[in-house]
Amino acid sequence: MNWHMQVINYCERGDYSFWSEPLNALTNIAFLLAGLIAIRQQKKLSLLPVLMILIAIGSFLFHTLATRWAMFADVLPIYIFKLSFIYLYCRQVLNHNLYKVIAVFVLFFLSFYLLSFSPYSFNGSISYFPALFLMFYFLISHASQYKRTDRYLSIATVLFILSLIFRSIDYTLCQQLKIGTHFLWHCFNAGVLYLCWLRLFDLQTAELNKH
Repeated sequence: MNWHMQVINYCERGDYSFWSEPLNALTNIAFLLAGLIAIRQQKKLSLLPVLMILIAIGSFLFHTLATRWAMFADVLPIYIFKLSFIYLYCRQVLNHNLYKVIAVFVLFFLSFYLLSFSPYSFNGSISYFPALFLMFYFLISHASQYKRTDRYLSIATVLFILSLIFRSIDYTLCQQLKIGTHFLWHCFNAGVLYLCWLRLFDLQTAELNKH
């Protein structure tokens, strides 16, 4: 594989120049701000806020350099964030034992594998559908266990659906909107990641206050 091969994946990019995707590149500030705000609130470095910052850096590299290695730098911290959040939510919020956690991961990877056979890619957004499925699973499990809605995750789920829509229609609206809609994926998804972190942080804060 040629890691330096350049690719055009989004409507905004018209050529391979560095600033061919100004909105897609600059809206990564949203991920950066989300990570920095989380670190300031927590008053220390932790995994999820650091990953938000790495997502901002990786996505900025991809939307400016548009190479395969930059694409890898973009997606790697995203998947680490997803897997980390799945584990932390299962253990800290739902109190799943190890066997249940493994079952959730099997469900996640199985849905990812099955969706790879879909004839529709939704502009590459289909790879994020398993994360959306798990968010619904978390909401249902939380409501069943605690008899109330997880409001942070509920808002995050709505924002995630909106962000997926904007990611999916980027090329579809290219003729009508030359700048595309991918930059809105960044804006909404930064809110998703922050709320996911905030859910866990709020739980940790509540437990500390008990003591």
